Amino acid sequence: MQFEVKGIKEFEQTLLALQAEFGSTAAKRSLVPALRKAVSPAKDSIKSIAPVDTGRMKTTVRHGAKIATQKDKKRKYLNENTVAFGYIDVGVKYYDEKGQYRPATEAREFGTAEQAATPFIRRGFQKAIPNMLDILKKDLGIQLETWASKQRAKR
Repeated sequence: MQFEVKGIKEFEQTLLALQAEFGSTAAKRSLVPALRKAVSPAKDSIKSIAPVDTGRMKTTVRHGAKIATQKDKKRKYLNENTVAFGYIDVGVKYYDEKGQYRPATEAREFGTAEQAATPFIRRGFQKAIPNMLDILKKDLGIQLETWASKQRAKR
């Protein structure tokens, strides 16, 4: 099996073609481990440039991938064609002067009225994109080959 991916739009078209050829279940099972592995360089990149006050932002960076549910497909950056997605989470929160629970990561990333923005998540993600696409392309091919050989063995 051979496939070539040049950019994000071509990658999406390739995945939709794979779904049509192999079926939705195979696409999902093949895509999640590949996405999880591909998102890992972004996690490392974000950790390496995360601002350090207490060190909590670096220690709370986590990554993963999952099959998109109907609820997920209604999110801002996903759509009805989304099969699975990878994510990065930096989950540091704090209590403000009014006692309200606030996300500290968003305050650092986008800034507030009192604090200038320090965009480390976007910078880290952009820095890792070329490496992520290479890993995804390679690992997705391996996952699909494994699935295809299991299907041939069943026959």
